Amino acid sequence: PTGEVSMHLAEGSIYGEPVERLTSELSFNGEEVELKNIQMAHYEANVTGGATYNLSSHAYHFSVARSNFDLKRVSTLQGARIAVTGGADFTAEGSGTLEAPKLNAAIHLHDLTFDQERAGDFTINAVSQGPELRITGQSQFEQADLKIDGNVHLRGDWPADVYFRFHQLELDAIFRTYLRGAVNGHSRADGEVHMV
Repeated sequence: PTGEVSMHLAEGSIYGEPVERLTSELSFNGEEVELKNIQMAHYEANVTGGATYNLSSHAYHFSVARSNFDLKRVSTLQGARIAVTGGADFTAEGSGTLEAPKLNAAIHLHDLTFDQERAGDFTINAVSQGPELRITGQSQFEQADLKIDGNVHLRGDWPADVYFRFHQLELDAIFRTYLRGAVNGHSRADGEVHMV
């Protein structure tokens, strides 16, 4: 069977987040399903992309990009004890099968603030190598350095082995929130956290 459908969503929501506009073309050609020309507007952010999936072989390919995303619009970040603001750009490409996925993604967070204190920019990259997802991150903070380096196994419970290494990382927002005035002045830390 073959066919094509144009989709248009206006003033809707996805997972509780408002979507101003979503358009795409859905086509069927035998065992292959394709979503092409995906265009979505979420507040000031724009999302573009496309995807294909083969129903018999389970092979897929996708590409998506999101730009100009305001972190103030993420309710879970704003409902957290330490408010996070800034912007984000995101690109991701994937291919393979559900049993052997391949992923290459990059997130660029810019003008980050934690509890109204400016930190700077942060870039995260994720690249799959077989069943392992390699994650790296590097800050471009004004007065501190934060690096992320590790792996997530893309099988079972997705066990992780990730290091967070930091130098002169400001802890003021954490102390204000959790120690409620017990510590005054500026506090910075050097160290490493290993998450397994």
